[in-house]
Amino acid sequence: MTTPFPKNFPKPGWIQQFDAAAAREFLPSDAELVPHPHYGRSPQLNGVPLKDAAAFGLYQYQASWTFPTTRIPAIPSRQNYSVMPWTDYFDVLRKCRDCSRWFVFFAKEQQYWFEELQFFVDSTCVRCAECRRQQRHRKEAQRRYAEMLAEPSPDAAQLTQLLTNTLYLWKEGVLHRQHQLDKVITKVAEMLPSHELLEQVRQLRRTLDLPQTIGGDTASF
Repeated sequence: MTTPFPKNFPKPGWIQQFDAAAAREFLPSDAELVPHPHYGRSPQLNGVPLKDAAAFGLYQYQASWTFPTTRIPAIPSRQNYSVMPWTDYFDVLRKCRDCSRWFVFFAKEQQYWFEELQFFVDSTCVRCAECRRQQRHRKEAQRRYAEMLAEPSPDAAQLTQLLTNTLYLWKEGVLHRQHQLDKVITKVAEMLPSHELLEQVRQLRRTLDLPQTIGGDTASF
């Protein structure tokens, strides 16, 4: 297992910002990094020397584990910034907020975020690519869940989609209250009273009626 950090990391003059010994001992190997669908999993070390002109750009990353030889010059005029634009982008190592795995926030991805998508340069990436994909899936399921509940005359396919999204959002912890399940059961029961997925939702609802226990004793709240 090898660390993705090059042996000459950090560059001379950056000792106060980067702890090379800690990097080699504690940071993950290439195989442990969560892959990105477009950029892979390992830092894109291009071997370009870190020039003095890029020193400030690297400083902007402050305490992050940054790879100096992954520099991509930025175009500040394309950025949407409030205080200070990025002058350079570097691959940076992050730990995912949701799954706690390590991933690389690539310089090319930052360039796309800030110069193409026009995200504010004060924003940053806190989730790995896999958790971001799951987050988008949850948001889409929430949107469709709300749309189907509001639909005045849903057909069977729409009601089935509502049941599917309800079960998914419950599993993900987005839905967790009785009234949320009651709305779905009422919406679906008249048209699809014996639907298999409806019975699963009903079963979830019944579990919420069971008394909660602590240490084997029934607890009331």
